[in-house]
Amino acid sequence: MKKIALAKESQKQKILDFLYKKDPIQYLFLISDIEQFGLQSEIHNTYVLNAPHSFDAIVMSFYNNLLIFKKDEARISHDFLTNIIKEKSIKNVIYASNYYNEFKYFAKKNDLNIKVHKEFILSLNQKDFYSNNYLDNLKSIKIIQEDLQGIIDSRSKIKEFENLSAQALDINFLKDSFEKGYYKGFIIKDNNQVVSHASTSAKVDGVAMVGGVFTLDSHRQKGYAYDCVVNLCDNLLCDKITPVLFFDNPNAGKMYYKIGFKDYSKIYVTEIID
Repeated sequence: MKKIALAKESQKQKILDFLYKKDPIQYLFLISDIEQFGLQSEIHNTYVLNAPHSFDAIVMSFYNNLLIFKKDEARISHDFLTNIIKEKSIKNVIYASNYYNEFKYFAKKNDLNIKVHKEFILSLNQKDFYSNNYLDNLKSIKIIQEDLQGIIDSRSKIKEFENLSAQALDINFLKDSFEKGYYKGFIIKDNNQVVSHASTSAKVDGVAMVGGVFTLDSHRQKGYAYDCVVNLCDNLLCDKITPVLFFDNPNAGKMYYKIGFKDYSKIYVTEIID
């Protein structure tokens, strides 16, 4: 079995070109993280399984997340997975459907307690968006840097986000992403508290992932999340950026389809439970 190894800086552009050619929406997180942070940093590492003129697999540890791309025939060493999950305290493993059975087998073999979330990736249809939504009376406001700590405080109260996206609770990460333009969004406040939020969680050429959509329990059923998402989508479309997102909550899905999002593909997020 070929050995997976740390990617070299000289491979960066080749990796990006490869992923863009494969599918910039399906592999948006990998592309965005490499473009924003490079191949290696204090918060992430990128590994490759080399093939002649190409790559059989690309794996990234990012905070407590492990992102995996692999060709159908590629084999990722179970020893590598065991070591990286332990060393990086991985809580979420993200991969496409062609790795579902293999990772499930690996988890069972290693007695990992897991919960698998089948997520649906959607892409916004611009024509349907402007036909389906009225933009005149939106209440949400654009995020400014002074809002970031308040966003973190409110996000930490959302039960559905427990153990997901640890970086979203890191003020330094958010500030850096905000300043570089990777993180932007809209919020609704009540008595100076952030009660609803939607933002970009990753961005590449012409595409941005909408994420972190939440409303505090005390303010739900008021259309606040819809307001934030619609305002953000309009902002992105005006910049000629296609909004995409993924979800596994059926109630959220109803809202996204109503807004004008269409099915694109699927992705699996496997939560490793202590």
